Amino acid sequence: MSLSICNEDLDHIFFVKPSKIVIYGEAAVGKTNLLLNILKCSVNRLKLSEVIYFISTEGSTFIEKLRKLRLDNEKMFISIAIDQLHLVHMLIDIVRMLDKYSPYCVIIDSINSHYRVESISTEGIVLFNEILTLLDMLNTSNVYVVVSAQVRNIDGKQEIPGYEYLQLWADVVAYVSRNHPFYRILRIHKPSIDKMFYFDITLDGVRWIRI
Repeated sequence: MSLSICNEDLDHIFFVKPSKIVIYGEAAVGKTNLLLNILKCSVNRLKLSEVIYFISTEGSTFIEKLRKLRLDNEKMFISIAIDQLHLVHMLIDIVRMLDKYSPYCVIIDSINSHYRVESISTEGIVLFNEILTLLDMLNTSNVYVVVSAQVRNIDGKQEIPGYEYLQLWADVVAYVSRNHPFYRILRIHKPSIDKMFYFDITLDGVRWIRI
């Protein structure tokens, strides 16, 4: 497999075949760092014709992380989506270029950032499902799809905007938390796997911890 998150056990869960993967968690738990770690661990393993698309819906703050990780590679296409409609157009362009650029993986950070606000309208819900449909089209063309999802707290309870769609759509769902005094924890909820993956964030990216 060309894709990796630099953890062999997780690689066999995430990347054995082209899958649709959702990684969700509260702010600052490490979701973006995990996605960037996929870039770091994968770009030098890709074939000549393969590329990875990384789309941020959360502004440009991730660019500084890219610089620190020294991620500047011709196999990466980096862009920022300003709203759901913009993201739809980006994905349509990627679908149209399937034959030309052979996208190997599409990463979106995060899939529900704009949906949180736009879901108050019917159009916003339609756009969100159109995004998932376009990602389905890419996946059926053997493209890996990895997305993060934001979590918000309402009256002390966690809520994942759009989760009723994401949970059905995804092949793999992973939850990231900081419920450990020293490390961050990733758990696989779909399929149900009774194992915890520990990691921390360093200047060189994600460091996996065996406990």
